[in-house]
Amino acid sequence: MDIALWQKRIVSELHETFPTRMSTEHRLLALHRQVGEASLEFAREQKAVNCDHHPPHGSFQSRLVAVFLDLFVLCEESGVDVEAELEEAIKWLQSHR
Repeated sequence: MDIALWQKRIVSELHETFPTRMSTEHRLLALHRQVGEASLEFAREQKAVNCDHHPPHGSFQSRLVAVFLDLFVLCEESGVDVEAELEEAIKWLQSHR
């Protein structure tokens, strides 16, 4: 399945599960929170921190996927063509080798 289809599927599933829509500002805050949770889970898995007072929110991997979910929704709601932007990013990376 290509990225655009994944994006459509994820956005559809999220909207069915959570019908109340977030504003762009709230979606960006959710992304910030998800990245923070991913950082915490990474540190916890590396035994770098002891967070017994803060219950786990899943594995580091599940937190990273949560970031993707919010990114896909934000891109969809903002009209971002993810595939085109990724192609541009690849071209830029190739031109800077």
